[in-house]
Amino acid sequence: MEQGSNEGLLSARSHCEPYAASCLPCKPQFVKTVPTSRLTFLPSAAAAVCPDPGIPAGSRRTGRHFDIDDKVAYRCDNGLILIGSAERVCQESGEWTGIEPACYCEPLTRDKITLMQQYKHTYDTPQEVAKAFSKAISSDLDLAVLDESRPEDNSGTNIAQAFHTILERMSIVKERQKATFKDVRHVIILFSDGIANMGGSADDNVAKIKYLVESVRGKDWEDYLAYKVKSVRPHKNYNNQAKKDLGIPEFYDYDVALIELEKDVTFSANIRPICIPCTKEASHALGLPDTATCKDQEELLLKTDFEYASFMSKQLQQKNVTIKLNSKRDNCIEDALETIKIEDRGKVKAKDIVTDNFLCTGGIDGPQGQTDDISCKGESGGALFVQKKRRLIQVGIISWGVKNLCQVDNPKSDEKSRDFHINLFRVTDFLKERLGKTGETYAPLTFIK
Repeated sequence: MEQGSNEGLLSARSHCEPYAASCLPCKPQFVKTVPTSRLTFLPSAAAAVCPDPGIPAGSRRTGRHFDIDDKVAYRCDNGLILIGSAERVCQESGEWTGIEPACYCEPLTRDKITLMQQYKHTYDTPQEVAKAFSKAISSDLDLAVLDESRPEDNSGTNIAQAFHTILERMSIVKERQKATFKDVRHVIILFSDGIANMGGSADDNVAKIKYLVESVRGKDWEDYLAYKVKSVRPHKNYNNQAKKDLGIPEFYDYDVALIELEKDVTFSANIRPICIPCTKEASHALGLPDTATCKDQEELLLKTDFEYASFMSKQLQQKNVTIKLNSKRDNCIEDALETIKIEDRGKVKAKDIVTDNFLCTGGIDGPQGQTDDISCKGESGGALFVQKKRRLIQVGIISWGVKNLCQVDNPKSDEKSRDFHINLFRVTDFLKERLGKTGETYAPLTFIK
């Protein structure tokens, strides 16, 4: 027998369970431990496993013990509606099951506002808000700002009226989105008199919620970076009207430029560097020897008929495509002729429009009939990248497409829709001229042949 340690066991038992061929009788306050068959002393007044779950305003709770499998139950008084879990169970992890309950009025009318004002001070800790928010929020995020501020007397902010306004707005959303409304989670942040009277600094708590919101990228969420441009350096051979005499209204060969910013970019969880091909840095990322050439990198990254690649949408969602190469590329670029208005088709070939400087994606002819995502207006200039050995290597720059299919959310390619991207392996001289130059304010890249 051992005394003085509970070894993580949380309740005393007066029996033992058979182990192998033996069963030692256990006296009260002892528990048999398997497989050593030692008896471990348990204090009779062991501390509660779960914290006190509290009693929300306007409710009653039954259950006073907070050990494993103990239950607490809630009900609301005065006709209030229970929101959350009516019963919660203490788990071994020290957390309660379910959702913290709260009591609320029915849809508000003026004669019920007074009742709600009796319970207008309801608090949740930042940890509880963060936990529920991070688990329940969907990938689609809708933001609404309610400005219902009015001068009040010293009796405090009229929270009841604020919730009334929120309820009205939610009713509108419910009518518009009947099919998906049940999947929507609402996070409500109220700013009252600016005085933090409970729970620590209000600024810190709002900052935590702001971080959680910004970690989600929904369909209507765009992150505009506040960086000012110092200079733009386009490729010297870029000429949008270069083939107008052939009846090609717009020509995008060499559609690439380098943008220099006034300030350095600070890397973070949301802003990361990407590898540029034909550099020693890319060779190291790919695990290639120092003797590797630019051709070695290209053969590794763009070698099969279909190469999986990705780009980021304006909403910072990853879109997946397949680059059509070798024999598959010819069919891909031919679709450019069928969708572009050209005066004399007999004189123009697909290669006159889509030169060897372009990579081709899109369509429904990927491996196993895969349908590609498609780029939309405003996404030109973004990186087309592939993932190798858990590193991202940029192989192209989004340039142009032949069809606008972006009238719907999450657009997909159809049979004839194609996107074209400048192949970075074809413009390395241009990149080296600027990015490999020494004596600049930025660290140069080491380009290879």
